[in-house]
Amino acid sequence: MLNLFQDLPYNDTHLLCYNICMNERESTNTHLALYRKYRSRSLDEIIGQPQVTDILKAVTASGNFAHAYLFTGQRGTGKTSVARILAHLINGTEYGATDIDIIEIDAASNNGVDDVRELRDNINLAPMHSPRKIYIIDEVHMLSTAAFNALLKTIEEPPAHVVFILATTEIQKMPATILSRVQRFHFRPVSTEIVARHLRNIADQENIEVDDDALNLITERGGGSFRDSITLLDQLSGNSEKITRDTVEEILGLAPESAICDLIEAVQNHDVAGVIGKLNQLQNDGASTSIITEQLIAKLSSVAIEQPRLFSLVEKLLDVAKSAAPNIKLAAILAQAASSNTQNSNDTRSPILSQAPVLNNPAPKQPPEVKIIEKVTISETKTEVVQQPAPSIVSEPAPEYKKIDDIDQENTAPETAPTKSPEKPATTSTTSVISWSDVLNEVRSMNAPAVLATLNQASFDWANSELTLYFDKAFHRKNAEKPNFRDTLNEAFQTLYKTSPQITIAKTAKSATDSDNSDIAKIAAIMGGGEIVKGTEV
Repeated sequence: MLNLFQDLPYNDTHLLCYNICMNERESTNTHLALYRKYRSRSLDEIIGQPQVTDILKAVTASGNFAHAYLFTGQRGTGKTSVARILAHLINGTEYGATDIDIIEIDAASNNGVDDVRELRDNINLAPMHSPRKIYIIDEVHMLSTAAFNALLKTIEEPPAHVVFILATTEIQKMPATILSRVQRFHFRPVSTEIVARHLRNIADQENIEVDDDALNLITERGGGSFRDSITLLDQLSGNSEKITRDTVEEILGLAPESAICDLIEAVQNHDVAGVIGKLNQLQNDGASTSIITEQLIAKLSSVAIEQPRLFSLVEKLLDVAKSAAPNIKLAAILAQAASSNTQNSNDTRSPILSQAPVLNNPAPKQPPEVKIIEKVTISETKTEVVQQPAPSIVSEPAPEYKKIDDIDQENTAPETAPTKSPEKPATTSTTSVISWSDVLNEVRSMNAPAVLATLNQASFDWANSELTLYFDKAFHRKNAEKPNFRDTLNEAFQTLYKTSPQITIAKTAKSATDSDNSDIAKIAAIMGGGEIVKGTEV
């Protein structure tokens, strides 16, 4: 008989007969799902949605019902239950009693324009027994654009005896023309404490033995949805023994919380092998990659409030579900997080905090540390290399350099004490020597990849608290002129040297005219360019 009604075309009588058959079939079931058995039957029984129920109670008392309502919110928060309760309140009938003038439609399976046109034709028929004809359209966002257009005029000006109650989990898919013609009520996710208390009440009535830790875990997996949480409890109630947290983890395929904590601890201790080993162990025990990722995100998010830089790792974990190979993606993220700070043994900060891993975009190689020198003297060639900034941009004279010993033991003249130019003003910097690798490491720890990439293309001069950066390409010079670049670099210098340098951006000077294979050309290249001046031995 049920199959016969399923083959009939859609109309109000068909819906009534179909619902009667469904009720008869459900009455023969030996077990009724707990979420249906404990469905709210009045507005007073609705839990956790006072912003909705208080207004609807006042409207019911006054009798001033609107012609169209829209209930929005995540699944399992009570939208359909409130819609049914409100429908019976409008018609003044007892909840649960058969009312042929209350018609429920699933928009997911009746989403075409022809379905809406047939509904629109039936709307003009007067109600059979009740004061009003009420249409509850669930998952209304599933209607096609043409169906919405066909329904638009009817929702705007329906017959006096018709009331629409729409429900959706995705309000962003609703046309603005529909939203402006309905009264909207938003159902919020219910707090875990309220859901846990409700589950405890159901468990006591059903004689289900469950401890508090298990209830809390069920509530967490329910994600603020009453229906999802009650369904999980119903699933676990088939266990003859007492439901514990271990039981929930085993049946739902979750990784033990202690194993998740051990995995995070291995990341913080730079134990790459331990990370891979623990991850493989969890997967071998039956925990799926998606479940492990969800648990890692939940655990890290709970502590990221006190350690905000953890959010960068959480953000990368969110991409695991989008990957074609999620298990490899997860292993790569955790391995890089574990190894991200092992190269800097002097950094005592947490490895996750000091540097977030960057997948598929390894950090560029750091240039060798450039020492600041004053003068280079070669006895046999009798040449001097003098660092000179670009004259068109930098107006100050080139800084003096300290002598480099033992550039070439066979050709180097005896060591001569460096001379200082009398007209050179005294430096005002808090430090006379800077380490470029320390600057790069500090910028890297500030999680500024764009600034770091630009700095890796630069050579520099440092004198009198002025930092001159040389770039070959105009693209890099343009990036270096941005305020964010200068602010980040100033912050790094403040942290390392307690000073804010005056930053000058310049084009790289021409290389030495000598052979590129000569020692002089190599020194000039290290110093970022310069001019080789012929002269006498000092």
